Amino acid sequence: MNKNTILIRFIFLFLILGTVILISYEMTHVYGAAKITKQDLPKIGTEIHAGIDHLELKKIKFRQLLKLDGWAYLNKNDAESQIAYIVLYSQHKQYVFNSERVIRNDLPTALNNDKDNVQNAGLTSLIDMTKVESGSYQIGFYIVNNNASAFTLSNMTVNKSDSVIDIKENINSKQNIEIKKTLGKVQANLEEISNNNGIIKLKGWIFIEGVTSDKTKIYIVLKNKEKIVVYDTQTQFRKDVTNYFGGTQDYDKSGFTSNISQDDLGEGIYQVGLYVDNGESSGLYWSEESIGEK
Repeated sequence: MNKNTILIRFIFLFLILGTVILISYEMTHVYGAAKITKQDLPKIGTEIHAGIDHLELKKIKFRQLLKLDGWAYLNKNDAESQIAYIVLYSQHKQYVFNSERVIRNDLPTALNNDKDNVQNAGLTSLIDMTKVESGSYQIGFYIVNNNASAFTLSNMTVNKSDSVIDIKENINSKQNIEIKKTLGKVQANLEEISNNNGIIKLKGWIFIEGVTSDKTKIYIVLKNKEKIVVYDTQTQFRKDVTNYFGGTQDYDKSGFTSNISQDDLGEGIYQVGLYVDNGESSGLYWSEESIGEK
């Protein structure tokens, strides 16, 4: 066998091997899938204003992927200079995925914010769930903006068990707290109440007049003739509330949402109240609304 024959066979085998590798890559690689990055996450906080507009599971090339569309920005920071990441968070394991920026010209009006370039806060991410261990992960946002950074969690959870993946909205839990004597005058509004398949959703805002809402904690208080039950909430940024009340005091963190399980609440009709506490002062508001079943 001469050298030319050996060379031709070598090239032929090399081309076959390259073709097999390329076919295998094309069959398994998902273009546009987010990369896992190594980040030192700060403590969970409420400095990020974020929303998930669309969340779905997709199957592409034998892989299960999580498609997330939404927006996020660090409050009172220019969104144009930020880098946003999607976090799958549990106490034992965290995955940080990059995201792609999406220009959202609807956000300045929707968020009532024309100062932070929030049209740059849109994002999308395609997360390959085959790279994630089985477990329950809360979806979070991590943002780096120049020298500032923050990490927050959404109210959505992804559960993975073997090959089964599902997405659920988090349910708020009962809280064992003391309702302090009301010290401050409050402004409040319970804007929405709905019951969808046994999940009671509440949305609104509350603040203590003249007191910044930056360190505020908001609770849902439910009472009937027999007992009082307290649930926690998720903070929602409400710049519209700050602006409506003159803009001289920061009430941006006066908004809330809460999801309460009818099964957890049990039987009975409860009047709905809102309790706000910032450590130094507190306030209680009773609405005319009620929830529950007889």
